[in-house]
Amino acid sequence: MPIKVLFNNPVAAAEPESGINVVVGGRKEPQATIRLNVNKNMNGDLLVQEHPMIDIYILPEKNKIVTFPKQGFGDQAYAAQRDALMELAELGVLDRTSVQGGMVYGSLEAKILASEEVSPVQVLLYELEKIVKKSKNDFSISQEYEEDVEDRFLDPSDEESTEHGEIPPEEERRKKELDKPYYSYSGFGYVY
Repeated sequence: MPIKVLFNNPVAAAEPESGINVVVGGRKEPQATIRLNVNKNMNGDLLVQEHPMIDIYILPEKNKIVTFPKQGFGDQAYAAQRDALMELAELGVLDRTSVQGGMVYGSLEAKILASEEVSPVQVLLYELEKIVKKSKNDFSISQEYEEDVEDRFLDPSDEESTEHGEIPPEEERRKKELDKPYYSYSGFGYVY
C-alpha cells in the first residue's frame, strides 16, 4: 500500500487516493461547525446573547464563564442559569465545585476546566450551542402555550362560551336546590 506525504500543499490533499495520505503543514479540516451568534468585547471576552433568558459571558483570560439574567424573567432566569451551568459541568467543561454567585446581583459564574489537548473555549462554545438551541426551542413552546391560553380566555370559541343569561345565576340555582346542603371547601380539603 503506497503512503503519500505532501508538504504544505492543501490543494493536493483534497484529492483522495487509495492508500494513506498524510498532509504535513497543511490546513486542518474542522471537526465540528456551530452556528452561534458570539460577540467579542474590546478586552477579548466573548458574549453570547442568543439564549432567551440569560446573557452568557466567556472570559478566556480568567478561564471563567459568567451568566446574567435578562430583564423581566426573575426566578425563571435563575433556573435557566443554574441548568445551563450544571449541564456544562456534567459534560465535563466546567468545574462543578466552582459554580457560585457572581459579584453582580443575579449573576452566576463557574470556572472552565483547562486542557492541554483541546481548546477549552472551543469545547465550551460547542456544548453551549446545543444548550442554547434546546433552550430557544423550549422557550418558544412555552410562549406558544401561554399565547394559546390567553387566546382561549380573551376570544373563546363558540363551544367554550355561553351567551349572557344562558346559565342562570348561582343564587337562582341554589333557590331551586335548597334540599341539597351547601358545602364550603376549606383550604385543607377536610372539616373537623
